[in-house]
Amino acid sequence: MTAYIAFLKKEFMEMARTGKLTILAALFLLFGIMNPAIAKLTPYILKMVLESDSFQESGIVVIGEITVNDTASWIQFYKNIPMALIIFIIMFSGIITNEYQKGTLIPLYTKGICPVVVYLAKLTSLFLTWTLGYALTFGVTYAYNQYYWKNEAAKNILFSAFIVYILGVFLIFLMLLVSTFLNSNTAVMVATACVFFLMYLISIVPDIKKYLPTKLMAANELMVGKSMPVDYTISIAVTLLLSVAFMAGSCIIIKKKPV
Repeated sequence: MTAYIAFLKKEFMEMARTGKLTILAALFLLFGIMNPAIAKLTPYILKMVLESDSFQESGIVVIGEITVNDTASWIQFYKNIPMALIIFIIMFSGIITNEYQKGTLIPLYTKGICPVVVYLAKLTSLFLTWTLGYALTFGVTYAYNQYYWKNEAAKNILFSAFIVYILGVFLIFLMLLVSTFLNSNTAVMVATACVFFLMYLISIVPDIKKYLPTKLMAANELMVGKSMPVDYTISIAVTLLLSVAFMAGSCIIIKKKPV
C-alpha cells in the first residue's frame, strides 16, 4: 500500500510538473462554458445570417422566431465531450510506454515493487483525473443551464451524463490494456482508436448495438425522450464487464512484460 500511494503521488506530481493538469483543467472548464454560450448565441448568429443581404436575395422565407433551451446546451455538451476525451487519450497514451522507453521502472522493480502496483497507481491517477475533469465540465454546464433555462426541457440529465462518463472510463481501461503490450504512445493511440471504431462499425447492426459500449454515445436520445434509461442496462453491464476484463488482462500482461 505504501508503494502504491507513493507512486500515485509521483503520477500527480508528474502531471503537475509537465502542465498536463493545468491544460486539462483549462480544457474542461472551457468546454463547460462553451456549451451554454454556443446555445445562447445561436439565435443571434442565425438572426445575423438571416438578415444578411446574400440570404435575403436567396428568396428563402423563415417563419417564426428562433429560440433555444437547455436541451440545445446539453446537446452541445455531448458534442464537445468526445473531443475532450480524445485529447485526454492523446495526452496520456504514453503513460506506460514512456516508462519502459526511458527505463525508469528498472530501479523500482529491482527494489521489489510489483508491476501491478505501478499499473494500479497509473489507473487510479487517470480515473481521478477523468472524473474531476468530467465533473468540472458537467458542473459548469449544469450551473449555466440552471441559471438561463432552469434545466426544464432536457430529460434524464444525470443518467445521460453518467453513461458518457462510464464510456470514458471504459476507454481508459482499453488504453491501458493496449499500453501493456505496445511500445509507443502512437501505437497505443492508433490501437485504442481502431478497437473503438471497430465496435462502432459493428454497432451499425441494430440487434448488436445494445450489447456494445458504443450504445452509450446516444445520450442525446435520452434527453429528448427517444429512449429510456432501461434501454442502456445491457450496454452498461457489458461495458463494466469489459473494463474489469481489461484490468485483469493488463495486470497479467504487465507482470510478465520484461523491463
